Amino acid sequence: MECQLLDLNFSQLIKAWSKSKHNVYSDKAKQDYHNNLKILFDNLKNENFCALDDDGRLKCNLILDFFFRSIEFLDNSTHNLIPFEIVECLKIALKDWIPDNDNKFIIVTSYVNNMLGFSFDPTLATNKDIYNCLKNRYNIEFTNKLIQINLPKYLSRDYLANVVLYHELGHFLDLYYNITAPISEELSATYSKLDPSEISVLKAYFPFLDDPVNLYQFFPMLISNHLREYFADVFASQYINSCSCKYLDYITNSDANCSLSHPSTINRNKLVEEFLIGKNNILLNKIMESTKIITNLSLQKRFDPIDGNDFMNLIPIDIENPEKLHSLFLLGWDFWLQGPKYFSSYNGMSEALKPGQYYQIINNLIEKSIGNYIIKVDWEKIKK
Repeated sequence: MECQLLDLNFSQLIKAWSKSKHNVYSDKAKQDYHNNLKILFDNLKNENFCALDDDGRLKCNLILDFFFRSIEFLDNSTHNLIPFEIVECLKIALKDWIPDNDNKFIIVTSYVNNMLGFSFDPTLATNKDIYNCLKNRYNIEFTNKLIQINLPKYLSRDYLANVVLYHELGHFLDLYYNITAPISEELSATYSKLDPSEISVLKAYFPFLDDPVNLYQFFPMLISNHLREYFADVFASQYINSCSCKYLDYITNSDANCSLSHPSTINRNKLVEEFLIGKNNILLNKIMESTKIITNLSLQKRFDPIDGNDFMNLIPIDIENPEKLHSLFLLGWDFWLQGPKYFSSYNGMSEALKPGQYYQIINNLIEKSIGNYIIKVDWEKIKK
């Protein structure tokens, strides 16, 4: 039965790969990854799944899952489908944290039919077992790994909502460097010995600590889950200020309740605010200290506010550096929250723009500003 299911899974892969094998990519790293998949497919064609022992079938099942995941994200990262501009901004942020990246990690996206479906899938970026298996079984080495980020299909070109993709990149870097796990272990071991004032702060950010059942049965899991979210929020705010807080407030209705996986929206936004104003507390300090010790890099503001006069005149902004590039999202949110009335009046319009028209103008201006910056940077590289 198991070998028949593997045969079924590979038959499904044959059908999927028949289309994906013709993909064209905008960069060499993705093409190299794609070429490795072709070699892997040829090896899988020669497998007799029913002749394998249990361990061999388990490994082949792992490899088939890897193949499907890879083409799912690569299919959505071709010339026509990739949300190119936002991914380029994320790539620039990634280089701050992995300076020698050189395409070692490739940011790829996949679309989901869920308007709240922003997420990071760690499978292809952090699962070493997969790559060891590929190396040992077929002598195939994937030197480039995929950072998989999911986003809603109908928001792929939305530069107001997609600020949260910086948060998803934060999840990857947390796992890559193992930043929050040591904090979780430390708090689990020392919580009862902390100063009462520190315990009070932690109880504010982790309300479940007041519940003795949660405290003893679920403490490590809950602390770990919530710490990951807090870190990703602070990481994102380095680049986009409090932009994601505005969107998070809306999509969660400013939720004051936490879940097993996420802190409350109120607490998440509060921690971001305290980071941005430079306020100290035990939670923020431990996140910042762990980041510095493990990565030798600091969580700090990495945006430089920009003047919006060009936007007011319907002109893309000439971006000078990455710090100003990230600030485009802050400017976009400032414009959106200001509303179309003043913008319409400034441009001599007899009637205020409708929200949908204003939304389209803001997105177009952000997209063109990012695109012009990328062209300028590429041109400078060519001249050198």
